[in-house]
Amino acid sequence: MCSIGSLAAQLAAAEALMLAAIALIGVAAALNSGFFSAVGAPVPMAAAAGLALGAAALLSNALGVAQVYYECAGRPSACSDEYYALVAALIAQSAALLALGAAAGVAAASAWIPGAGQVAMWVIIGLLLAQVALLPSVIALSVALANCVEGVASSRAEPLLIAAGVTAVLAWVFVYAVSGRVVLRPGKGPTASR
Repeated sequence: MCSIGSLAAQLAAAEALMLAAIALIGVAAALNSGFFSAVGAPVPMAAAAGLALGAAALLSNALGVAQVYYECAGRPSACSDEYYALVAALIAQSAALLALGAAAGVAAASAWIPGAGQVAMWVIIGLLLAQVALLPSVIALSVALANCVEGVASSRAEPLLIAAGVTAVLAWVFVYAVSGRVVLRPGKGPTASR
């Protein structure tokens, strides 16, 4: 049975990493604003860069989960729009997080200079917040894909269920007739045997 459940867990983990990165950049910005505390700003900034890159890796892995799920479901053409929309969203968000992680890494290099990295830090915080705000749309796209695949699977199952029911009834009639309780005579209806 195909499952897309691990995709939700990876999206939630990516969101947690993004929120932690935002918090660390806030700490780095606060440290960077002081003359004596600026020397400690590169550490949380570098850690935030690592968290952003980790979130990008989780979204790339989520893309793999979506691909495996779609393949497992038989690549239903009725769901291709939902699938490709999810793939595009995951690729775009992963690429944005890679860029933000790299920018945070570059900003970490100059964060020890008081006030030097303030603008970059606040811009990165704003862009990370935008990525967090976009994550529910990715979740909605994954739910739409799962709903479409389930709808296609149930529509394929209905004719099979009907055929199975008809086969079961015919098999019951055959077994009942063969057991000798009903004699079938050509040109006449069934009669009970004695």
